[in-house]
Amino acid sequence: MKMYVAGMDMGSYMSKLLILDQDGKEMVREKENSGVLYGDTAKKLLERGCAKLGIRPEELGRVVLTGIGSKSVDQDAKVVTDVTCQSTACRKLVPGCHTVVDVGGSLTKVIRLDPDGHVAQFVFSEKCAAGSGRFMQVIARILEIDVEEIGPLSMKGTEPITFSTGCAVFAESDVITKIGEGETKENILAGMNLAVSGKIVNLVKRVGYAPECVITGGAAQNQGLVAAVSDRLQDRASQAPEPQFSCAYGAALVALEELHGSEADGEKAVCGKRDSDGKMDGTTGGGEL
Repeated sequence: MKMYVAGMDMGSYMSKLLILDQDGKEMVREKENSGVLYGDTAKKLLERGCAKLGIRPEELGRVVLTGIGSKSVDQDAKVVTDVTCQSTACRKLVPGCHTVVDVGGSLTKVIRLDPDGHVAQFVFSEKCAAGSGRFMQVIARILEIDVEEIGPLSMKGTEPITFSTGCAVFAESDVITKIGEGETKENILAGMNLAVSGKIVNLVKRVGYAPECVITGGAAQNQGLVAAVSDRLQDRASQAPEPQFSCAYGAALVALEELHGSEADGEKAVCGKRDSDGKMDGTTGGGEL
């Protein structure tokens, strides 16, 4: 019987599901607004994803959860840190990467990998939206554009504005003022990318930069931000393949590793469980989180 594993990234704004078969081939990917009830969102994603394969969620060989809402899910599944999942995914997708920048909806994290691809050090941004995807969402709302338009428009900016504050709340006032002065959306967005990239590179400096840099998370779909980070690093930063799903992919890889590990030990493949103390377990592929 063919086996499948699932990885779910329960993000602050968007939750993602990715299902692999026993050979590591991607079979299903789904996403859903997280809402406030992560458990309901996880159930909906699993049911929808499994229906495409003609199976029930309980027939999955392994399920691994990650993300800010993972511990709120009443699901018989293992919970793994997003640092572990992102590093696992990125070293699989971009084998030469040693710096991973995850620009999430509520915060940004930077992970440095050692020469063997294991997590050496990581750092999180402060609890402020200015260095995260939330900042971009706020600016997009004020400019009345879709988030997907940010990248293309920002690349057309010729005179990026300078934000007078590092706070997302006060930055709204800056944008409103600039709009009143007749500033273009392109220049405002280009300035926003400069502001966010500055915060990202400060985090990179704290862990110590090691090439190659890969940017992931939903905000990595903004090619203007990727270009701004590259300029500040004076080195090429690349966008992770399908960056919005990379954390879910990493969770699925952890699930796949556990599935094969249990089979090698002659165990029956069943869904993994949380640790007895309920804490997140980030041990996979050599990581020590």
